Parts: sequence; C-alpha cells; structure tokens
Amino acid sequence: MTNVKDLSIFFLVTLSLLYIFFTNTHFNYEESLLLGGADGESYFSISFYAPEISKVKIQPIHSERFIFPYLIGMASKISEIKIFLLYKILSVLLLFLINLVFIQISKKLRFSQFQISLCLCLINFNPYITRFYISNPTIITDLFFHLGLLICILGIVEKKNFILLIGLIIAVAARQSAIAILISLMFVDLINKNFISKLKVNLLFVSVFLAIFSLNLYYSSHTISYDNERSSQYIITVFGLFIENKNFLEIIHFLIFLPALSFGPLFLIYIFKIRKIGFRNQFSTLNIFILTCSTMLIIQPFLSGIEVTGRNAIRLTTLGYIPIVIFFFLNMPISKIFPKWQLAFLAILFFIWSSHPTFSIYTFLEYLKF
Repeated sequence: MTNVKDLSIFFLVTLSLLYIFFTNTHFNYEESLLLGGADGESYFSISFYAPEISKVKIQPIHSERFIFPYLIGMASKISEIKIFLLYKILSVLLLFLINLVFIQISKKLRFSQFQISLCLCLINFNPYITRFYISNPTIITDLFFHLGLLICILGIVEKKNFILLIGLIIAVAARQSAIAILISLMFVDLINKNFISKLKVNLLFVSVFLAIFSLNLYYSSHTISYDNERSSQYIITVFGLFIENKNFLEIIHFLIFLPALSFGPLFLIYIFKIRKIGFRNQFSTLNIFILTCSTMLIIQPFLSGIEVTGRNAIRLTTLGYIPIVIFFFLNMPISKIFPKWQLAFLAILFFIWSSHPTFSIYTFLEYLKF
C-alpha cells in the first residue's frame, strides 16, 4: 500500500471517529449507570479504592476483571485526572488503537483499499463498538478485550507467538471470555496436528492464562461480594437459558432481533453483494481460529439467558463481531466497483445504523429506543 493510500485510510479512521465523538451523547457517571453502563459501578469502585481493595459490594464476575480498572485508578491518583474523565480518554484511545491494529491485519491479509475502508466503516459505525463505550466509558474492559483479541489475530497472521502472547495477556486481564481465545488456539493446533510440536508454546499460553486468572480470583476473593455465590453465577452463565420459563417470541427476540442490531449491516452486504464463500486454504489457521473463537463468544451471552443477559446480548455478542468482519472479507470475493447508487445506499445505511437513539445526538429513531 502506497503512502497516499495509507494516508487516505488514516484520514478515514480519524474522520469517522471524530464524527462519532462529536455526534455522541456524553453521559456523566450517574447517567451512564442508568443508560447502559450499570456494570461500570463495579469497575469505578475498583478504580476509586485503588491501590487498596474495593470496600463496597461487587459482583464476583466483575471483581474478577479488576486489573485494568485498578490500573486506571492508580493512574488517576498519580496524574490527578478525574477517574471518569480518564476512562473516557482511554476509551477513545482504545478505539483508535483497535482501528490501527485492524488496518495492520488487513494489510497483511492483502485486503484492497476499498475493502479496508468498508471494513472500517462496518466497525466504526457499529454503535455497539464505538458510541456505546464513549457514552459508557466505565465498561472499558470490553474495549481492552476487543484490542487483545485483534492482537491475537495479528499474531496468528504474522506467525509470531510473542504477539499472540501479548494479545492473550490483554484479553485475559480484561474478561473471562478470553477462555474462548485459549481454547481456540488449542483447537487450531489439534486440527492442524501441530499440538505436540507446539506443546511448549501451548503450555506457556495456559500458564499465563492461569496466572492472570488466579490474580483476578485473589482480588475478587478479598472484595465484599453479594449474597449469591460465585459458583451459582458460573452455572447461570452456562445454563441460564435452559432454566428460564420464557415464551417463544421472547426467545426469538433475544436470539435473533437483538444481535441483528449489531450484525445486520454486515449480513446485508453479504446477501446483496458477496453471496458466496470461498474458504482460503492458505489462511486455514486463521479461519479456524476466528470461527471457533467467535462462535463461543457469540453463544455464551445467549446461554446465560434472557433474565441475566437481557439487552446486553447486543454488546456481548459484538465481542465476536470484528473477527467475523475479517472472516467475511478474507473468504468472500467482493467487487471493487460499487455503482454510485450503492455507495449512496451504504452511506445512508451507516448513518442510520450509527444514529442510536440513546448514544447519539439524533432522535429520529426514538421510537426504537431500548
């Protein structure tokens, strides 16, 4: 890619993120707790009490993600920047880093300039990747997870275990969902019959995962937890959907409609423009990893059930969204030439899609607000 093309991609990223930022709703801390960021109360408490352990009640599943909120709290005290403001600054910075890592991956996979641009629009105009976290920056662990997962994918593409390890460390520190990354890495080696030859590397990955997870458990075990036990939370996380008494329409709304608000435009492009899949064997390792990891990330929120996950199903299934974007454009041929009317349609689609009635300044979709 020439310097001119690099600059044009960088300009697109900068312009799109600036547009999102200046047309976003900017909640204060209290508003964010009421409008999508309730979990942020736990993370804010961890930051507030750092370097000590939080002295207020925290759900165990939240306190097990203490590392980044704890570091933010320490940074706030050292820099004297208010905690919530620091969360917001770091959220915008992470969004920019996610774009840069994605561009690096796309270039390694030899995506065309048009493909990279279209992918970046599919990422940045997805309100559950950008707008949500600008409005609710205390849910920053999700953004760290997105970044860690992308760095893992970059490590696979470049065949560099050190990069893979960095991505895994970031992802494990961010969310327990990183178990999907570890399992997927093991599965890829088993499928490719490289598990024995990579045994030392796999043992390293497992050891790092267990070390960080143990650190998370240590912090969590010293916080004041709610009455429900840790084990019961994990049981609900896996089997919640099967023990709920919900009707068919509620289940369909939960399983199909909510995720469609995030994944819908990607599938529209597939239906009307791509239409076929050509599995690229030279990237079989990456393909297997993405399909395995994204499937686990997307299924898990559904397994927790409607009562536990609720509308968070949109945000949580979106944790597997960016790898799916990579998979689509890696394996599905798409024309480099779009008629002007199709480009106009895409522009309108991205504008409407990003105009979330809660997280943007636009109100014309207010009747869809949830």
